[in-house]
Amino acid sequence: MFLTASARIITLALQLAANVVLARSLSSVDYGIVGYAQIFISFLSLVSEFGLNSAAIQSPRFTRAMLHTGYTLRMLLGLAAFGLAFIAAPWCAELLGEQAVGDVIKLLAVGFLINGMAFMPTVQILRTLDYRKFVGGQIAGAVVNSVVTVTMALNGFAYWSIVVANVAAIAASALVLNAMVKERPQFKLEPQSVGHYANFGGHLFISSVLTFIVINLDNFAVGTLLGSAALGYYVLAFTWGTKLCETLASVVNSVLFPTFAKIQCDLPRLRSAYLKSLELVGFIAVGAYVGLVVVSDDFLIHVLGAGTDKWLPSLMVLRILCLYGLIRALLEPIGSVIMAVGGIPVLVRANLLAAVVMVVLINPGLRVFGIEGVAVVVTVSYACQYLIFLPALKYRLSVSPGEFLSPLRHPLIAGAFTLAALALMRSTGTLGQGQVRFWLSALLSGAIYIAVFGLLSRGSAYRELYNLIRVPQRHG
Repeated sequence: MFLTASARIITLALQLAANVVLARSLSSVDYGIVGYAQIFISFLSLVSEFGLNSAAIQSPRFTRAMLHTGYTLRMLLGLAAFGLAFIAAPWCAELLGEQAVGDVIKLLAVGFLINGMAFMPTVQILRTLDYRKFVGGQIAGAVVNSVVTVTMALNGFAYWSIVVANVAAIAASALVLNAMVKERPQFKLEPQSVGHYANFGGHLFISSVLTFIVINLDNFAVGTLLGSAALGYYVLAFTWGTKLCETLASVVNSVLFPTFAKIQCDLPRLRSAYLKSLELVGFIAVGAYVGLVVVSDDFLIHVLGAGTDKWLPSLMVLRILCLYGLIRALLEPIGSVIMAVGGIPVLVRANLLAAVVMVVLINPGLRVFGIEGVAVVVTVSYACQYLIFLPALKYRLSVSPGEFLSPLRHPLIAGAFTLAALALMRSTGTLGQGQVRFWLSALLSGAIYIAVFGLLSRGSAYRELYNLIRVPQRHG
């Protein structure tokens, strides 16, 4: 986790810098076009992946025949998704009323073919937990993405800056991974391996489709009913409100799932590892989202808006989605451990519940409260998954709801204190105005949170974190 988190911090810094340039250079319509296209690309990505990577990593009896079978299936599904994208592109453009959406979808679809080429090195790296190689591919993709995005945005390419950078990043990551793990691809379909991929991957695909509905129905509803400009405001808020939880998800899933899969038969060790990961994720997520809520108005004006109020319609949505991001971040370790022990049906039930809640509430929420109502519905639907996951944790890992909340007690108390303290200082004008208030608020938020958390835990959490970080450095 230390290695992967380090890579993600670098990646996140590059992405944040690129996103600031985009926010200052693009309009809400530009964001809306790309956001709408991404809905359909995200769904077709599920088709092209079909849970094959996870099925290969989780398999207790992995063979080279299974590796090459997975590669063959991945390339075939990627080709199918590529064809479906070209068929669906004109229809998607008509739905939003923006012809550019169709062209964006066609270019993004190239990524399906490129991604298939990264299947074999990715599986081999993650099965051996060789994260030094894995983070190399991540960083390469992030660097290319940021450089291409900023260069094109500053030269007036508008939404194409995001699209071209996305495809270029996928290609760069695939090239680096294949260069580090040289494995000659073979087209092969072993019946036994196909059966494993169909069984494990099929259940995971169903769960992923339900997750897709939960994550993307809001964008689809806003874009279809309110148009590209309203969708642009919502997409910007969603991008920044979920950036941290997506980063944590990338670290957590890429590390914890293969690690949990390796120790799935050692229940005490698995239980301990899950609770420790929850404590770490909770500490990071609560502190970061409290800080973002505190500075959200100044952030939209002075960082993204370059001193203008062009993005202020996104303010309340951003604040609501900070709560959504926190809920989602705390769910990620649960998903990893449940999937590692073969509990895919649990994931399906949790995602089905969230999807049903979303489908039932999204239309009235949008029509009555606008994009703010959509943000509330998204948050509520994701929170409902705890009704499924907490009993599953009790049954499979003997982790009670009280034990689940215990690692989160200190972060939540420290976060509430920090939020109250900063709200008081800002309301009395103690922190000044403009960019000065933004930077002071951000720095004080982090300092107060860390100090209060340290007092509550009596410094034990920091000592444990220090010792954990020393381990990979010492054995590196």
